[in-house]
Amino acid sequence: MDSSEIKDIAEGLKRRIELLLDAGITAVPKRAAGKGGPAQGCAPGWLFFEGRLSEVAAFSPCVHQGWKGVLFGIYPLAKATALWGVPVSAESIQGNPFGTDAAAQLEKMLEWLAKELNVAAPDVFDPPVVIGASCPESGAYSDAGAATGCLKPLEPRISGVLLLMGELASWAFLHSADMSEARGRVHKTSGRKAVATYAPDKLVADQNIKKAAHADLKLLIQAIGS
Repeated sequence: MDSSEIKDIAEGLKRRIELLLDAGITAVPKRAAGKGGPAQGCAPGWLFFEGRLSEVAAFSPCVHQGWKGVLFGIYPLAKATALWGVPVSAESIQGNPFGTDAAAQLEKMLEWLAKELNVAAPDVFDPPVVIGASCPESGAYSDAGAATGCLKPLEPRISGVLLLMGELASWAFLHSADMSEARGRVHKTSGRKAVATYAPDKLVADQNIKKAAHADLKLLIQAIGS
């Protein structure tokens, strides 16, 4: 290994440490001695990442490769904020956790809203994100628990009427993952108005619910104006 390779490795480690510090991670747990032995020191609670989607590949909340979490994409629309929550893992976070087709569907939804509201369309492909993650080996894990845990770091990043896309966003703010119950009305949550709709990936999978989702977007516009 020559000096230039060592320099490249050092620079890569430096960038990774900076990303971890920005995410609020100041300590890395150590693995217990012994081949194949259980890891020690994993935090029993939730660990969070706050940043851009393009930065999340550096997020490593614990020494295990099997960590799980929920990622919220944040899409500001002037007097509203759209939120989409998806389950993530150590494997899925390395690619596009939203999926190409679903991201394209989301882009169409947000562009329509932006046009109707006369505002700039938010960045779909590298949005601000919040991740709540946990090590399943350190205790019980659930997507609902991870989603609810994200509320505090999400709070300073959201404003106006909320568009809650999908079951995880609905659960976090409305405590309901039943879209048939959550849709069709304007909710009040923590002093904010909120409208629930289907997640973009559900619209890709089922074309028959697109008309209902469009009605939800119209309801959001009404809530903003009222």
